[in-house]
Amino acid sequence: MTSYLSVGQNPDTVQTPSFFRGQITVTNNGVSLIPSFSLGKPAVLFDLNIGKGRLSFDPMIRFGMNGKPWSFIFWWRYKMVQQKKFNLGVGAHPSVVFRDISVINNGVSSDYLAAQRYFA
Repeated sequence: MTSYLSVGQNPDTVQTPSFFRGQITVTNNGVSLIPSFSLGKPAVLFDLNIGKGRLSFDPMIRFGMNGKPWSFIFWWRYKMVQQKKFNLGVGAHPSVVFRDISVINNGVSSDYLAAQRYFA
């Protein structure tokens, strides 16, 4: 008696894995990594992580509890070296920080939401 083993599909070992992760945080003080960009009021933070292989896009969207935008940071990260004991990555991000400003025009005071753009 002879038996044969056959496999219907071979796993694709060349395929690069994709990923999608997210986190929602509520804070009572609106602290930022950069102290001058702190809100100082309760806020909601949305952090996402989307990527494939070594490249990832990590947007950080922050709003005050009143619904006004606080800051949008759009990180692009690339993992140059990934070893067991050593990792090296590079990243860059454009960001927008929102501030309330008061403008006096012809004796009338008006409040506006101003956007300040940064790139790091």
